[in-house]
Amino acid sequence: MSNLHRLLVRTTGGDISIIVKCRIDEGTVGETLGQTGIFTKEQQMYKTTLPRLEEILLQGLPDVFESLSPKCFYCCDEFLVIEDLSPLGYKMEDRQKGLDLTQSMSVMKALGRLHAASIKLHESDPNEYKKYHVNFFSEPSVFSTWDTCFEVMMGIFIEELETWPAEEGSYYVEKLRDLKPNFHQKVHETVQRNDSDFNVLAHADCWINNLLFNDATVTFVDFQFVQFTSFAIDLHTLFATTFKMEVRRNHRESLIQ
Repeated sequence: MSNLHRLLVRTTGGDISIIVKCRIDEGTVGETLGQTGIFTKEQQMYKTTLPRLEEILLQGLPDVFESLSPKCFYCCDEFLVIEDLSPLGYKMEDRQKGLDLTQSMSVMKALGRLHAASIKLHESDPNEYKKYHVNFFSEPSVFSTWDTCFEVMMGIFIEELETWPAEEGSYYVEKLRDLKPNFHQKVHETVQRNDSDFNVLAHADCWINNLLFNDATVTFVDFQFVQFTSFAIDLHTLFATTFKMEVRRNHRESLIQ
């Protein structure tokens, strides 16, 4: 949803590696995204919400404190200047391999800290989350666009499954055909917040490409989809996209605990 640039800044005090995350403002993509609040949402996360969440964690868990995200040096409506963690040993894991049990446990602990701190912040200042009430896929300005997009993508997916051997693909083809006309509406309903339920500030795009690892330490990146909603959104995303199959099958309960 943005363009990323890695820059090396040379100063008299030494070199600093930074990431500049630029808003897409040209073409159809830029026009569509400009109608949403994803960039201003991420700007507020780095500018105000994340520092407040980290202050809560620092006060509550001073001996085991770990940052939730890279530092943000500067932010405006057009771009963010963020700390580059790669010189410190952080890296993205291979999305095609997935995370092993140790890595998955580290992610769940980090996610637990994010969710717990967000509950504490909401108790003291619920107004902090006003920008995070609407999910990206439910924003009125792009709802019809997503309707069309999801229908096209589902059609392509179904066509691909139809080329698979019958014993592998046929079971899913019929289900997806039934789901196709209402898929976006189902997504919209799934991500809606129920104020009578247990809600947290969910990352809402919590998968392997938005996680950086340095041994057992995990930090989150990309806060454009953040939403105040059910914690289950993040759990489902992780289990569906990020953990190795063996981890999903054999360690689900221990990971949730």
